[in-house]
Amino acid sequence: ILRTTDAGSGQSVVVKRVSTIEDGAAAWSELRNEASILERLNGVPGCASLLRLESAQRQMVLEDSGGLSLADSDLLGRVDLETFLILAERLAEAVAGIHAAGVTHKDINPENVLVNPASWEVEIIDFGLATAFADEQPEFDHHSRLRGTLAYLSPEQTGRMNRPVDYRTDIYALGCTLYQLATGVTPFTDTDPLTLIHAHLARTPDAPTTLAPWLPNVVSDLILDLLAKEPERRYQSAAGVAADLRLCARQLAQGQALDTVRRKQTDRMIAPRPPRRQYGRAHEIATLKNAFAQTLKGGTQSLLVAGYSGVGKTSLVQELHPEVTARKGLFVS
Repeated sequence: ILRTTDAGSGQSVVVKRVSTIEDGAAAWSELRNEASILERLNGVPGCASLLRLESAQRQMVLEDSGGLSLADSDLLGRVDLETFLILAERLAEAVAGIHAAGVTHKDINPENVLVNPASWEVEIIDFGLATAFADEQPEFDHHSRLRGTLAYLSPEQTGRMNRPVDYRTDIYALGCTLYQLATGVTPFTDTDPLTLIHAHLARTPDAPTTLAPWLPNVVSDLILDLLAKEPERRYQSAAGVAADLRLCARQLAQGQALDTVRRKQTDRMIAPRPPRRQYGRAHEIATLKNAFAQTLKGGTQSLLVAGYSGVGKTSLVQELHPEVTARKGLFVS
């Protein structure tokens, strides 16, 4: 990735090309996917703007917004409340625009957010992993093969929660990014990959206000809602997040207490989603978990799960994913 001057127009551009030292086929496929997604997002505020895809050079050319990545901006953990609310609202608005266009980014993090320090405008970049599918069912794969940035990965995106991935995975990643913007650290700072994955699945992060005492409780609670383990318990739209942040900013500008803000008054799910929990299988799930617990003590067991096609055998067995992850185990299938 490099900034340069376009020979034809003379404008500053960003060129993203496939490196010869990479897996060329996979990298080129990802780059073409990104170009396709950016064509779909053409004109959406807060998104990188594609100028052209150059197949012969295996590269694409983007408009240069002049922004600096949030990760390199010296802003993380060093903003005041007013600046935090401005940046957070604009980032949430950009995510809302992406979702309204039917796209899920799947890799929102400070490296992929550009900030213009003069105007506080934000731009989301790097859509290589993005998808236009309504949802996807991730596989339980080795942690080294997980796509995305592990510190910002939603529980369902790890493939160990037995839940599909939809646009609400970006809501979780937005929460991780805002947590770091306020506190200077990610919600979970573990360096061991499996421990970090388990933290996303099972641990509750410290409230942001404990690390950033200047943060009002209502904003701290908003961030924690974004980080809910179950997608149904998070904010259901980035537009709802932006609306609440905008309300907080208005209260602050008027010198009013932010704790009077009533959140989620306009938060609505973008599209209906069926429930994904297992119902009527409590006994079977308990049997599986008990057998697994016995093997952890050194025993050996074999269980057979029977039933006609489509009854939910695979989904039932996958309920063990969080338990196995907690013990740094792997699934073989």
